[in-house]
Amino acid sequence: MMLELQISRLTAPGLMLVIAALAACADTIVSAPEASMTIVAGDGQSGTVGRSLSNPLVIAVTTPDGAGVPDISVAWTVTTGGGSLSESSVFTDAQGRASVTWTLGDMVGTQSVAASVTGPAGSPAIFSATAAAAPTTPAPIVIHYNGTAWSTALEDINGARVSLTSIWGATPSVVFAVGGSCEGGLVLQYDGSGWGAPPASCVGTSLSKFTSVWGSSPSDVFAASLNGLPPKLGGSILHYDGRSWSFMYFSPCPITILCPAFQGVWSSSPTDAFAVGDGGMIAHYDGTDWNQQVSGTTQALYAVWGVPSVGAVFAVGAGGTILYYDRSTWHAQTSGTTQPLYGVWGTSATDVFAVGAAGAVLHYDGTTWSAQNSGTTQSLYGIWGTSGNAVLAVGDASTILHYDGTNWTAQTTTASMNLRGVWGSSPTNVFAVGAPR
Repeated sequence: MMLELQISRLTAPGLMLVIAALAACADTIVSAPEASMTIVAGDGQSGTVGRSLSNPLVIAVTTPDGAGVPDISVAWTVTTGGGSLSESSVFTDAQGRASVTWTLGDMVGTQSVAASVTGPAGSPAIFSATAAAAPTTPAPIVIHYNGTAWSTALEDINGARVSLTSIWGATPSVVFAVGGSCEGGLVLQYDGSGWGAPPASCVGTSLSKFTSVWGSSPSDVFAASLNGLPPKLGGSILHYDGRSWSFMYFSPCPITILCPAFQGVWSSSPTDAFAVGDGGMIAHYDGTDWNQQVSGTTQALYAVWGVPSVGAVFAVGAGGTILYYDRSTWHAQTSGTTQPLYGVWGTSATDVFAVGAAGAVLHYDGTTWSAQNSGTTQSLYGIWGTSGNAVLAVGDASTILHYDGTNWTAQTTTASMNLRGVWGSSPTNVFAVGAPR
């Protein structure tokens, strides 16, 4: 089964209107006149049109003595190429750093992105990348693990620029993978024997996509979507009842252009679901309505996961942010890192893992978060397991890591992918999704 939702599409002329609109919001950027901005990483990369680059774009805002300046709003805009960014505005972390993920546009050749801050020298910082034409050969988007080896389960054979972001299953024969293609948001469903046909080839670039999927049964599935055009530039929550998908909730939009989007969703039952996103946004579903909750942070939140038996919920995000919900209030927890955290999963409230940029892996024992040695510097986005000593984490550059309760070790796959999500029904039936490199 396959569902394609074309929420919006953006051509190159339309993108220039978005850039102009974002520039008009410059008065919302915090000034730091004594600081300077420099590029830390992500400049000069190469990739394929319509695909995300392997490494994030990173800038640093620092004082003359080299100290990082936190809580400075950095505006990010695509200036040439017609691509898209994971966020349009990001606050610097404790080290003065801010980062986004860049998906290249349709234009072959040099594309560029500007990072801007009012006041500091070095602004705007211009990132460039070289975009190559999409390959004509099939490209892997889903891989499968049988307990022994990873193999390709589904390919984008039509050049539709499929990029999958998240995966969840209710049973071994009811599995959902979400993301986007050049036509817009995309949901693929596995029926126990196959994923169905991949989407057809398309022209242009859509900034719309699904960012996350989770549910409690085959007839109770939630998906978060990212819309692509003003005035939204935000997102919504959709629900699957076992027959069809329907819109449930749109993210609130405090200002006309820079509307927040949902980045992660998790649910334990038809009356208990959470969605998290940009600007510290958290919404809870009680079976009747979605209601905004006070998170206590303005950092972007990328993932959420909980323990139904005790009601505990964890959310992770930019700047090493970790929040804990006790069914009354969201509380900030000390993570010990300023790296963005993209995924969270566990077996109980005293056995929780979080993964993020530069190979960051953290473990929570019910009291303290501590860093673990992942053995990689590649960014990690997805995490899932069957127990505390059988955990898988996936990320950029085909990175797959296995945790046995003591050490993280690398697994290999022949598929060249930037992996974004992982889920399985057992140790011998695991799927991972992402986009071709």
